[in-house]
Amino acid sequence: MAAAHDSKRFAPSEAREADFGGAALRVYEAGQNLMVRRLELWVAEARGSARIGFALLMAAVIGLSGWFIFVAGVIDGLARDYPRFAVEMSVGALHLGMAGALVAIAQRAAAKLGVRS
Repeated sequence: MAAAHDSKRFAPSEAREADFGGAALRVYEAGQNLMVRRLELWVAEARGSARIGFALLMAAVIGLSGWFIFVAGVIDGLARDYPRFAVEMSVGALHLGMAGALVAIAQRAAAKLGVRS
């Protein structure tokens, strides 16, 4: 009588889950689905990163070319009143000074964050 009572307690779907092989197969399929979803998410993130990277690259190229044109104009403008070699050396020294200041600022920021350079 107890056996008949136990069989009534479980629905057919619950009896199916009691099968170890079926449960192992469902776990395997869930793992496969998870891997597929992760791969799809990774592809979507990579596409977004590629778009952002391309936009940043184009902005850098346009900005750098604009900077070259600007510096050339400044040199040409100052070369009217001063010797050209002196103007070019002054502009170069100015750039070296700015680069040195940026390196110092970056090193201080890295030291605050605890990053060794």
